[in-house]
Amino acid sequence: MTTVPESRSGRMGVRITGDRMTVTGPLTAATLVRPDRKTRRAFARIRTVDLGEVPFMDSAGVAQLIEWKRLALEQGRSLGIQNLPDQARAIARLCQVEDLLLEDASRLS
Repeated sequence: MTTVPESRSGRMGVRITGDRMTVTGPLTAATLVRPDRKTRRAFARIRTVDLGEVPFMDSAGVAQLIEWKRLALEQGRSLGIQNLPDQARAIARLCQVEDLLLEDASRLS
C-alpha cells in the first residue's frame, strides 16, 4: 500500500491498495499535490479511484480526475471513478464531462 498522508489542516491524501486509489480530504486547487515517485509508479496499476472520503471537490479536482482518466487511456486502460461528490458532479454536468467521468470502466477494458 502506498500512502500520501492527509494532514490535519484538511490536505488531500491518497491511499493505494492493489488497483484501487482512495482519495481522502478535500480535492481542490489549494490541496492538490504533485504525486511522489512511489505514487506515480503505483498509478500505472490503478483501475478505480474512490472518492468516498472526499468531503468537497472544486473545479480543479474535477480537472484532476479528467487528467487521471487521460493518463489511464494513454496507457490503454480504463479508470473507474466511484463516489463522485455531489458538487463535483454538478461541476462535471455543467462542463459536460459527467459522462466521461462516470462511464463504466468495464466497457473500456
